[in-house]
Amino acid sequence: MDRPAPRYDETVRAFTVRKFSSFEEAERAEREDYRSMTPGERLELIAQLRALRHGPDDATAPRLERVLTITELQRR
Repeated sequence: MDRPAPRYDETVRAFTVRKFSSFEEAERAEREDYRSMTPGERLELIAQLRALRHGPDDATAPRLERVLTITELQRR
């Protein structure tokens, strides 16, 4: 069976598996990967991670409205 074409809002991702001899080497490679991304790609990655954690349709939690009142006191 043929796979259906991805919808317009889906992206096709390719994953690469790498093997490192130390944690330091792996961390260095990870930093280099992030440095090679454009700012837009980094923001997209953050949005994807946030959607994984909170769900794709997460709206901000309802909060109480801030109220600021200025009260003038009388001098005694």
